Amino acid sequence: MKKNMISRFSICGIIFFISVSIQGQYTNWEKDVEYNNIKFDKIRFIIKEKDTTYIEGYLSQKTTINGYPCYKNVVFEKDWKLQQFLLSENHFMFGAQFPKDTEVRFYKDKIHCFFGRNTIIQGYCCKGNYGKWYTMGISTTLYLNGKLKSFYPCKNIEINNIWCKSSPYAGIKLFENGNLKECKLANDQKINGKEYKKNTKLIFDETGAITSAE
Repeated sequence: MKKNMISRFSICGIIFFISVSIQGQYTNWEKDVEYNNIKFDKIRFIIKEKDTTYIEGYLSQKTTINGYPCYKNVVFEKDWKLQQFLLSENHFMFGAQFPKDTEVRFYKDKIHCFFGRNTIIQGYCCKGNYGKWYTMGISTTLYLNGKLKSFYPCKNIEINNIWCKSSPYAGIKLFENGNLKECKLANDQKINGKEYKKNTKLIFDETGAITSAE
């Protein structure tokens, strides 16, 4: 587990480096400092055209930031708004109980989570696992209002009378109202009078009509 967690944070650091390095340049690390009433083991700023775009830091201790219990690596936007963090304990947020060590990233159009443990959101079991090759945890996304947007189910699941497959290669997407948007079929099924084979990827519009079958 310890080795997996180390790999997880190494990968996170690489991903963050790639994502921000094209936007600006890092300053040197500042160590054992305090900014915005938060204590850091080290911190650095990403600068573009003489303006700070992001701030990356490693917390000295478990710290509640913007109402979220955080530890280890954190990323802020230039106004100190939390952009990426790791939960230091189990925490109720977005209408669900998120497990410790969940990584959360805020984007303009979604909230991206990486679950290391199976997590129930809106009645659906969202897959999470640190023990295999997905050392970062398994990806789940939410709409900005906290509604479930995409996830990998823990087992085959029925949504809108469609049986959807559970697989690390077959995620499920939902519309904001909870209706099924995309999934891979768990078995042969007859839908709206037409037969579809197991493993067919179906895409639906908001009325429930199939727009694509692959």
